[in-house]
Amino acid sequence: MCAIVKNDSLNTTIIQEQNKKLNKSLPKHGICGGISILKEHVDYFLSLENKITPVKGKVAKAGKEEKDSDYRDVNIYFIEDDEKKAYEVLKTVAIKINQYFKYKLEGTEKMQIMHYTAPSNGYDWHIDLGPTETTGKRKIGISILLNEDYEGGELVFRIGDKEKNTKPNTGDVVAFSSFIPHKVNAITKGNRHVLVAWLVGPRFR
Repeated sequence: MCAIVKNDSLNTTIIQEQNKKLNKSLPKHGICGGISILKEHVDYFLSLENKITPVKGKVAKAGKEEKDSDYRDVNIYFIEDDEKKAYEVLKTVAIKINQYFKYKLEGTEKMQIMHYTAPSNGYDWHIDLGPTETTGKRKIGISILLNEDYEGGELVFRIGDKEKNTKPNTGDVVAFSSFIPHKVNAITKGNRHVLVAWLVGPRFR
């Protein structure tokens, strides 16, 4: 687990505030956007796919993880802790977004790059908070889009009986409380690359 120190200074050379349109497309509670990482960092994360062996995404069923491409159709590239640059970027993003959430955080799970190849069923409705020792500590989910040249693949949130679709720009950060239901719509053309991470801390009570 990569530690996040609350009082660390914010590295403003890594993130920038922009895309007010994205903020307007997001639900008002438990979700934030409006910041992005720089293109050089987007390119860096995309390059990691060339050095990491992917695994097929799984879903939890009856306490076990299994492949189900009808429900979750994606290849995952796990980013190891020794990729210092990657975790420095995430640390800066985490400090910035937690100015909104104000959760007590202890660190992050291993980051993942998710690669959806059309035709892909995306990832149906789910929440990131789970019953295990690891998933039970998830506080904030982070999604950073790494490309835009695909069709479909909208990130959809459900708040009460309302659904809200959003399609961020490259580099945009979308962060949300881990108990909020969300899904990724089917990708109908092209490839969708997205960086995903979870900030962890004491369990919600």
